[in-house]
Amino acid sequence: MVEIGAAEQETGLSKETLRIWELRYGFPKPERGASGRRDYSEGEIEKLRLLRRLIDQGHRPRNVVPQPIEALQRLLLDFPPSPDNVGQQQSAKREILTRLLAHELGELGAWLETALADYGPRGFILNIARPLCEQVGGAWADQTLHVYEEHFVTETLQSVLRQAIRLCQSPVVGPRVLLATPPDEQHGLALLMVQGLLELDGARCFLLGPQVPIGEIALCVQAKNIEIVAMSFSAYLSKRTVSSFLIELRKILDPRVAIWAGGAGTLGLSLQLDGLKIIGELEEVSMALRPWLRISVGPPSS
Repeated sequence: MVEIGAAEQETGLSKETLRIWELRYGFPKPERGASGRRDYSEGEIEKLRLLRRLIDQGHRPRNVVPQPIEALQRLLLDFPPSPDNVGQQQSAKREILTRLLAHELGELGAWLETALADYGPRGFILNIARPLCEQVGGAWADQTLHVYEEHFVTETLQSVLRQAIRLCQSPVVGPRVLLATPPDEQHGLALLMVQGLLELDGARCFLLGPQVPIGEIALCVQAKNIEIVAMSFSAYLSKRTVSSFLIELRKILDPRVAIWAGGAGTLGLSLQLDGLKIIGELEEVSMALRPWLRISVGPPSS
């Protein structure tokens, strides 16, 4: 038998996720020791490993957890899964907006953790974290959200995103990616979402966070053998500021190092630089990474 702490380590599924699945789907069904500790059988651990791989691919827990292990093994051959139902995405967005407008934020953390267990890391990032950021931004602009509420939502979402990232493991060998924002950019939630998607697909990420001086980015690139520098720019930065920063960054980095730029601040940006790629949507992250997978040193061949 495997106790719950060891099960978390072996499967990559958090204790909270295992408990939620037990209550919601009736699996796993751990035995209870004398102390009340949950113990899992080897068969349950094997199925949990399969479930983890399927969820990393984008499958919804409610669609796969109840299935027998043989069906899960067959399902792994059907990658990539079909995208989430559009109606489900819209329903999640409506619930997020309703909670914000009603100022029902006290249970936000618990709701987000449940959503993470329900959607899995990729689905949570794309269907919950992203629309939540969009709704918070809109509510802030409309002045329907108080300052303290905006800060509370941001900190709560950051916490759950970091929890999601801890679940983002991949056996694929990918490139080394630095994630940061320029000195004038304070918003770092987008970096966490991109980090989760990259690590799900095999990248090795070095998150420096917001407001990083360009010289420090160059030092990290050299010290950590970074292959891709991914920068996030919000709409608060002018196109001139974004362009100037990217031009200067290109000058000081080794030409073999790729630069990815994303966020609302890059929308409509017309800038041609060697090795620069503009990432318009989060869904484009996996596609942009694909040529780099299974390469540990240097940029991909053309």
